[in-house]
Amino acid sequence: SVTVQGSQVRTSVGEIQTLDQFVTLAKADFREAFHLFVDEAFAQLLRHEDETLWLTYRGMSVNPVTYQHLEEFLIGIGKKEPISLSLGRDSIEVYEVEGSLKDTLMLHRSGWGYVRAEVSVQGEFLEVEKKVITSEDFIGSVYGLEYIIRREYLGRGKNYGRIIVKTVYETLVFEVVASRHNKIQVNVSAYEKSKKLSLAREFLALSVGRITFKEWYDKGLSMLEELKDTGYGDTSYEILEAYLYYRAGIYDRA
Repeated sequence: SVTVQGSQVRTSVGEIQTLDQFVTLAKADFREAFHLFVDEAFAQLLRHEDETLWLTYRGMSVNPVTYQHLEEFLIGIGKKEPISLSLGRDSIEVYEVEGSLKDTLMLHRSGWGYVRAEVSVQGEFLEVEKKVITSEDFIGSVYGLEYIIRREYLGRGKNYGRIIVKTVYETLVFEVVASRHNKIQVNVSAYEKSKKLSLAREFLALSVGRITFKEWYDKGLSMLEELKDTGYGDTSYEILEAYLYYRAGIYDRA
């Protein structure tokens, strides 16, 4: 008496014979599903079920295979929706900062599956606890990203920074305004626009010979200094300042 049985794929949720059973496994344990995803037995399972699915799998299983490949495979065959992230709040303003402050930005995710987010900051006074966040960092659907506002790096006036959370699907931005002093009620956006316009006009006047180089140089540095006093440290302003010094021949400052 001879009994012949085909290859079996056994997991913590039982034997996997269909793609739907594999999806159920992925919902329950994405890590275990990934180990099965890179196993040749899974390729055979797909080949028996649907040749088109098998070809899709081959395209997504080229080494090195990552969790993101499994995520894209499940999305591509219509078995799940992409995970989306959202912020608990979009911005914060902090005044009269007397020492370094630690706070938490809450991230919420929708759906199940794998997500990887890269975290970066704009603004020297900002630091974040982690530069990379994955699904394993979430407790349920929530993750608290800790960040620090460093007082020693705060300039004069208002300081503007950003915490940027980026996935393959979206980019989230958290705005941070911090100052050592009291809140001053000014329309900063309008002020910055007017200074940018003035800088452009002065450069145009220099280009057509309406003002001398020294007039342009003095006015340009003066306006840049005013912008710094308001708390702006945009890279474009730093480049313009370096250009002013370069044109003036002050190469060490440039």
